[in-house]
Amino acid sequence: MSPDQYCRDRTGGALSDVFFCVLFAPSSARRAVTALRALQREVGEIAIECVEADVAYAKLRWWHSEIDDLYAGGPRHPVSRALEPHVRRHGLPREYFEQFIEGTAEDIRRRRYASFSDLSVHFVHTAGSIGLLEATALGFRDKRTTKFAHFLAQGSELTRAIRHLGRHVRAGRMYLPDDDLDTFGVTDADILRARTGDAVVRLLASEVERCAALFREALAHLPADDRKAQTPGLVRMALDLDVLAEIRRGGYRVLEHRTELTPARKLRLAWRVHRSGLAGHTHTA
Repeated sequence: MSPDQYCRDRTGGALSDVFFCVLFAPSSARRAVTALRALQREVGEIAIECVEADVAYAKLRWWHSEIDDLYAGGPRHPVSRALEPHVRRHGLPREYFEQFIEGTAEDIRRRRYASFSDLSVHFVHTAGSIGLLEATALGFRDKRTTKFAHFLAQGSELTRAIRHLGRHVRAGRMYLPDDDLDTFGVTDADILRARTGDAVVRLLASEVERCAALFREALAHLPADDRKAQTPGLVRMALDLDVLAEIRRGGYRVLEHRTELTPARKLRLAWRVHRSGLAGHTHTA
């Protein structure tokens, strides 16, 4: 199996969000974004999948050395081998890879966050680092586009936190701010019961609106000249907004069933964004 095929499989194959995000992108951009998302999956899941902290830290130390090898020209892992030509071609900053690994280490140490400002720092260190690498690989002319990547990553990670709320709490983690839970009177026990009471609905409605605000902020920072190049990020935003709209229409019952878009719906959204060059057509959650 080639490194690129490994990355396609690792990100979910032909029905995944990643596949549709890069479907209409140039070949090099498709491979770069898919490899970066595979890295996010490969490393990011260490914190959740490794029960023993010592094992998780050992795996992260290995990835630290693998990033060294990536920049020295001798990576071993299929993901880093897939990334190697893009690191050279696009000059991907090493500091973003290192920040991502450090952010994952923080995820091992911390299982919850007091406020959204606290949580957003974590999102920036993890998904934000990958988002900046992705924006760099896709290319941009205006430095404001890095702000687009910054807010897009936060909105996407918060969307993921809403969708996987039950799974995360069952794993002993919480990616919604503690002060928001307190404001709406929601406890971990409420979530573990997997029933969507009024307090949980109010909490999730607030978080969905926060996601929409982050996506609006992202769009506000994307210059017109960079919209075409950043189409994969715009497709990501469109998919997330559609998921959030489904969650709202379904009564915020993310604890009772998983909200998914059909492949045909993902294709329509990806095509629409590709044709229009912007995500302004999408509804806000």
